[in-house]
Amino acid sequence: MKFLISCWGDPSAWRETLYLFEDREYRSKSSTSVLSDHLKPDSILIIVLDSLIANYDCNFENYDDLKNSLEKELRTVIEDFGMDTEISRILIAPSVGSYTTRKGKMKITFLGNLSDFYNHVFSSLVDIFMRSVMEKESLEIHFDVTHGINFMPVLTYRILKEITGILALTKKVKFHVYNSDPYIKEGRLKIHIVEKKDVAPSFSAIHGNINSQLRNGKFLKLRDRHEKGEEFSRDRRSKTPMLEDMRKKSEIFAFISAVSNGFPLAIYSFFPEEEELRNNILNVIEMIGKYTSIHREKNEIVVERVINWDERFILFPSALLMVGILKGKNVGRKEVITLEELEKIRDIYHPISSINSLISRDLKEFEERKEEFDTSWKDLNEFDERVDIRTFLAHSGLAYGLIELKKDDGGALLMRYKPNRREKIAQLCINVCEVGE
Repeated sequence: MKFLISCWGDPSAWRETLYLFEDREYRSKSSTSVLSDHLKPDSILIIVLDSLIANYDCNFENYDDLKNSLEKELRTVIEDFGMDTEISRILIAPSVGSYTTRKGKMKITFLGNLSDFYNHVFSSLVDIFMRSVMEKESLEIHFDVTHGINFMPVLTYRILKEITGILALTKKVKFHVYNSDPYIKEGRLKIHIVEKKDVAPSFSAIHGNINSQLRNGKFLKLRDRHEKGEEFSRDRRSKTPMLEDMRKKSEIFAFISAVSNGFPLAIYSFFPEEEELRNNILNVIEMIGKYTSIHREKNEIVVERVINWDERFILFPSALLMVGILKGKNVGRKEVITLEELEKIRDIYHPISSINSLISRDLKEFEERKEEFDTSWKDLNEFDERVDIRTFLAHSGLAYGLIELKKDDGGALLMRYKPNRREKIAQLCINVCEVGE
């Protein structure tokens, strides 16, 4: 599947010019429409800021009105550019700053955190990919950085790198980046290929973001001058709001660590329930929108996000993406795992040779000791159950002091974590991601 993604500033200001791309000439107002015509993508995503509403004469009473009005205007622009409106999606992202309306009679001010753009776009892209590429073996991402307001292409590039790094664990992912020459009134603008590569598996968004505060499920922050919302409770020490139904979700973070570090038994044991995880994410996004207020002060309209994301919130959509790609390989939640199922996880890590080799070494050892086991659970380390992070990591989460093995009636080798050590194992998973912070 082929995606074309672009950040846009104000397209009403763009003028038609001549573009050159791969020895073909195109006359257009936008490099994005040229790439659309040339690449024939299956899906197009245009990312804009909500502050773009200042350039259109739209009336809006609430934030949903603002977004709907802006999307309507942009769909007209997309059609005018000759792009396929059926495959084009518009993502309206939160902004900050003050802007003057087109006629100069009103000022519109957007209050919030600039990092909200990152969290909103990250979550939205995960949702898009979850709905469209989970059954695909390969995908191509074509990212046009020609347009957009300063920080937009930079943050979106980082987001795409982090998301495609996760997808690349089980899929073939190609990532292309384009940028055109600066606009001049007369002349020909060349569209350059800035980057063109196959994406290797990576979990750069994960490590360093799992910590004790996040383990309590906190990922939303009230702006300082506001009282708490009724849907939230406050932690007395940090004054940080949290969603109550996320406080018990430490196993999600153990799962994230298990995937990013290659702990096969922990992946099965802590595998989250997909629909519950998705609903929690949607609940947060809905809450952000619900607490975006719009009020007028003389000649100024103020759009304020009362609640802001914590930057570590992206761990939740990251976990959802991991669930999606692993379910595509028939991996799910199980407490008792066969050696064959552990080998399935090992094979998924074929692109990451260091992890693949560690898992292979441990599984080979268990296979060689197969005759030691009968149909009763056996503890390989009955007298010393102390397992530190180094040992846990070195043995792919399969340290002797944490596991039990037996044979089933057919002679297949089964493994599980010791039921009374589940919390300890989850904590070890999480602590691995804290090392080096």
